[in-house]
Amino acid sequence: EFLHHLTKDYLKDEDILYSTIYNKNGICLVSQTRGNENIKKYVSSTPIESSLIKSLEKNRIQKEIISISKVGKVMDIMLPIIYVNYDTEIKTEKENREIILGSVRIGVSLNEINAQKNSMIRSAILLTLFILFIGAIFSFFFVKIITKEYSSLGTNK
Repeated sequence: EFLHHLTKDYLKDEDILYSTIYNKNGICLVSQTRGNENIKKYVSSTPIESSLIKSLEKNRIQKEIISISKVGKVMDIMLPIIYVNYDTEIKTEKENREIILGSVRIGVSLNEINAQKNSMIRSAILLTLFILFIGAIFSFFFVKIITKEYSSLGTNK
């Protein structure tokens, strides 16, 4: 529900292909996949090492673009689940107060994002061509007016 609230303006529910929650040792606690068997195979065949979760202490997000057969390109995103201990003294460094409990791994289909990007590129090209066409028409008439004035100067002798 929380993830849906954060991404509702950017992603559709169908774009999220899988979401998995791991504990700090890399053991899968909850997993949900959407789509064909290839997605389930990918998620189950790519376990998360505890060292990868530990590396989230420094790099708060890890992402890579992968390709799943019969699905297409997918952005694989991993974020830490952090517990912040506010009971410690304020003098304590931020890193010492934060404990990584595990991670959330999300797979987002890039098909819709790529389609929107291609649509925007196509619109930009069409707009550019339209502006060039209008500019050429204005230039043609402007040159015609200017040359008419100069040609009339030559005939008045």
